[in-house]
Amino acid sequence: MAYQYEAIKYQEDSPIRIFTQTVEIFPYHWHEDIEILLVLEGTLEIRVNQISYHMNEGDLFLVNPNELHFIQSNAPYGKTQLLVLQFNSEYLLRYNLDITSRRFNMYSRAGEVSEEPIQKMRHILAELMTLGINKSKYYHLRIQQILIEMIILLTTHFEVHIPQNDVRTEKDERLLDILKYMNEVCTQPHIGIGELAEYFGMNSQYLSKYFKNQVGMTIKKFLDQMRLNKSLKALMMSDERILDVALTFGFPDAKAYYRVFKEVVGMTPLQYRDQYKIEIDNKLGFNYFNMNSQETLKKLFCYLEPPEAKETLESVCYEKIVKVDQEGRRFQKSFKTLMTFGYAAHGLRKDFGEQLEMIQKEIGFKYVRFHGIFSDELGVVTRLEDGRLEFNFKEIDNLLDQLIKVGLKPFLELGFMPEALASGKKRIFLMEHNVSPPIKVEEWTLLIDTTIRHLINRYGMEEVRTWYFECWNEPEVEGAFWCGTKEEFFELYKATYVTIKGIDKALQIGGFGNILVEENEHWLGSFNEYAQVHGIQLDFFSFHAYNMVYELSDHLKDLSTQIKKISYMIRHLGVRYGEANYMSKKIDNILNKISKLEMIKKNYWITEWNASFDERNLVHDTCYMGPYVIKTILENQDKVKGMGFWTFTDLFSETKVWDSVFHGGFGLLTYNGIKKPSYHGYFFLSKLGDLVIYEEPGCIVTKKEENIQLLFYNYCHTNELYSYLDYSQLTTHNRYQVF
Repeated sequence: MAYQYEAIKYQEDSPIRIFTQTVEIFPYHWHEDIEILLVLEGTLEIRVNQISYHMNEGDLFLVNPNELHFIQSNAPYGKTQLLVLQFNSEYLLRYNLDITSRRFNMYSRAGEVSEEPIQKMRHILAELMTLGINKSKYYHLRIQQILIEMIILLTTHFEVHIPQNDVRTEKDERLLDILKYMNEVCTQPHIGIGELAEYFGMNSQYLSKYFKNQVGMTIKKFLDQMRLNKSLKALMMSDERILDVALTFGFPDAKAYYRVFKEVVGMTPLQYRDQYKIEIDNKLGFNYFNMNSQETLKKLFCYLEPPEAKETLESVCYEKIVKVDQEGRRFQKSFKTLMTFGYAAHGLRKDFGEQLEMIQKEIGFKYVRFHGIFSDELGVVTRLEDGRLEFNFKEIDNLLDQLIKVGLKPFLELGFMPEALASGKKRIFLMEHNVSPPIKVEEWTLLIDTTIRHLINRYGMEEVRTWYFECWNEPEVEGAFWCGTKEEFFELYKATYVTIKGIDKALQIGGFGNILVEENEHWLGSFNEYAQVHGIQLDFFSFHAYNMVYELSDHLKDLSTQIKKISYMIRHLGVRYGEANYMSKKIDNILNKISKLEMIKKNYWITEWNASFDERNLVHDTCYMGPYVIKTILENQDKVKGMGFWTFTDLFSETKVWDSVFHGGFGLLTYNGIKKPSYHGYFFLSKLGDLVIYEEPGCIVTKKEENIQLLFYNYCHTNELYSYLDYSQLTTHNRYQVF
């Protein structure tokens, strides 16, 4: 007998349906196939034919086909999350495995079975979820293999004997018929006990008593919960009025809906919508990717054993003939033109100096860029009691002397606002950079004028003319690195430009280190118009490129209250990681847009780039970063004058101090100088010759004088779950599940 209260839809290429979901209450229902539940977080009560089972985190339960069951969370709202596996029994018939007439009893808290098969079942569930997420080559075959392993495990350890007289009674069948009909018609507002009694030819009082005895609650309450359960999805996924949602799902008015909602859920429908509203992604749809927390999936993946080499590696050999006597094209090596580090004050540390000397000796860069040249920690400017400004360049001199000593030229980012000049208290990150406009623009220009003249006096005009002066950092991200208006920043740049050009027209002033060029292009368009009116320009244009897709909505652009938490930016800006070739496409799009702006000279620099802008992304320490660095540089270095990888060292932290050596920092080196895979990517590139005589994805052949250099790399991109900023498969000791 088949009652399809919950119809299970399987994917075309898979006999299973596996997902995670947050559970509050799910009224009595049934389905034709086996369902296995694993509690990932919270506590749960399952009632099967009036018998209650209580489950905690890590507990397993199996629901047999056509078994009437009720699920309810016993934890605070939103705290109970489950992994659910359903599989197609008919599919197993092709392997002569008929489980349709078998029954299983798997309740991990019962203590009737040893922990070993329970743990094996948890491992199987975690493996199936991983396969469903990664969808690696032949994954559907691996799913079938694991499913058969699971059936063997079930029949060996969890099968129970069915007595001959254990058949459904007429009353059980009648109850299933009643429930099935209620599910079909519950959204009709006129349906009540009278209509149900008439439909089934029963006395209303008898039906009421019978239902209460069988189910444990009144028909009215059960109908209300059915209607409520059906309404939740519409409440989370639409902007319909609460009244319209209530009427759609069978409630007589909003008041009745609010009453039932408050009674069952513990909050109002509006509070529920505010807390659990889901923005549907066209690509992923409504599934576990946007239903559950990363922490919950992490608990699932803890059941995975350390990965073993399960796939047979194919050895592929092919021959390519390259003529080494051809002239080739010039290998620009713009990746060596610019390096970066995070914070000016860190450049005065002894361990920083040691790392700097090593990287210059082994790779060798030309320019260096960093934040905070006007940091109060360097003591550049203070305000005296009489209101006058006093300047002190001792620490700046020490820093620049050290950089110049190892062969680096400054690419000076002019910022941020010294406290003595700032009009507000808005700060960002651990370094407490003040990002307010100046009280008086004249005082800012005095700082700029005094600083530039000091540098010329110390290092000489000819030398300083070779430097770059970048005005500010990412001012277009409202409420982040600039808390003033767009117009105020344009005024600041104009004043800076006029001041520097007033000292010497050959000095190079530009900017702005923009990160949202594509998403916020009207900002640059406004600057272009402003620059034309006021006779200023950008001698060079600098921008940032991360493998991130930004999908900004208007209400998320103002980050003024949350900007100290980089995690907030990553989780709430509508951000995800791009596909394998996204970085190159992104850089092409940016250059195409800015090339049309008249007031920007065609002198382009990428002053920050990396795989992500999350300084606690464990992927930054993996072998992935070597090929990522090589691939990105080879595809883009000819397009710009310099590419500054952010950053050369982990001696920098924006949100918290280092908690471990391999904490996922940006750097090519750990904070104590260990070379990461990204460092080796740069090192190998630096050994290439001056002419490219052959190149294809994964391979480049260069020539220097009579010597030939060959560099091979294997780029492997991350999976779809990780691309949506879900780090649940990443742990400190296992960082390769996301590939």
